[in-house]
Amino acid sequence: MTNSHQTNASTVAIQTVDLKEMIARGSYDYSDGDTFTAEGTELRSEGFVFGVEPQVFQIDRSLDPKMEMEKLGYRPATIYDLLEYGIKNPYEQRIYPIVALGTEIALSEDVTVIAYLDGSHQSRGLYADWGCGHDCEADDKDDVLRQDYLNRRRFLGVKK
Repeated sequence: MTNSHQTNASTVAIQTVDLKEMIARGSYDYSDGDTFTAEGTELRSEGFVFGVEPQVFQIDRSLDPKMEMEKLGYRPATIYDLLEYGIKNPYEQRIYPIVALGTEIALSEDVTVIAYLDGSHQSRGLYADWGCGHDCEADDKDDVLRQDYLNRRRFLGVKK
């Protein structure tokens, strides 16, 4: 299904997208894809539009990334935006984690996770994790790896 959507004086196509297909096209070495596609999983996500140019933001941990993107005229990326970005930019996630705050995956009534891309020089992955917006701290101040992740992560936004 394809519809037309007017954005910044240009027309882009809105398409029905198969999440499993997009995950497969990303060729990830590791994927929490079953978390996102399991029967009964509820994705709460804003609309997805192919061809809208995303922007990666590094936002201070003390600030709310959604509010900071909003101030600049961006919305948080959805899982679909994130996957499209990962397909087009497969090596960037090897440098830093890229988080999509625009889709919440309700695993149960009490558990909601978000999607993010991460990797190393050897591999790339699609992961599900707790929200970790501006107020997420490591469980233990000595958890150096978690602190490093929180300091290095970037947030993907899409121009409204």
